[in-house]
Amino acid sequence: EWYPQYKAQRAPMPDDLRRQIEPMQEVARLLGWPLVLLPLHIAFLQLVIDPACAIAFEAEPPPADGMERPPRSPSESLFDRRMVLTSSAHGLAVLVAAAAVFAGWLSSGETLARGLAFATIVGGSVALIQVHRRAPLSANPIALALGAITLAVLAVVLWVAPVGSIFAIAPPSLLLGVGATFLGALAALLAGRLLPVTDPDRPRTNAPA
Repeated sequence: EWYPQYKAQRAPMPDDLRRQIEPMQEVARLLGWPLVLLPLHIAFLQLVIDPACAIAFEAEPPPADGMERPPRSPSESLFDRRMVLTSSAHGLAVLVAAAAVFAGWLSSGETLARGLAFATIVGGSVALIQVHRRAPLSANPIALALGAITLAVLAVVLWVAPVGSIFAIAPPSLLLGVGATFLGALAALLAGRLLPVTDPDRPRTNAPA
């Protein structure tokens, strides 16, 4: 039992956070694993990755032919089946990479495996920002800066021992940490290449006059 004094006085876990953690607990039990991610890791992903995605896409430049495109039909779904399925596949690719890293290094220690899996997820999440963008990275310096900041914060978590201990992470070697982060990014980029979110050749439906 970790941090018993804190847990005795803390407020109940928010329902949205509980819904994210409990399925992971069940999967870990089925595989005979310790928990891969703890609540603090989930909070990190929500507080760092989610705002980074939102700000990056807000700063996305509009397409050059944006004013020449026909409007979206009112009957057209905002999130069509293709977008939902391909986006889920991209997330699944990063999840599989992180699970493989965790399983591969679990014999070397739970905290080391957790740190490497966490780095894989963060690297994949940063890469997914680029996968789901349309413009080149150079066209949105804010997205580039936010990715760099996220990776810098990850480096602090991985290699600053007092911070890593809060996250229940053992500092990996530089090669392992960078390799796990790169693996997550590679999984996301390959998934995005094989299953692009948007089909640039699909004609848009004209709205009724």
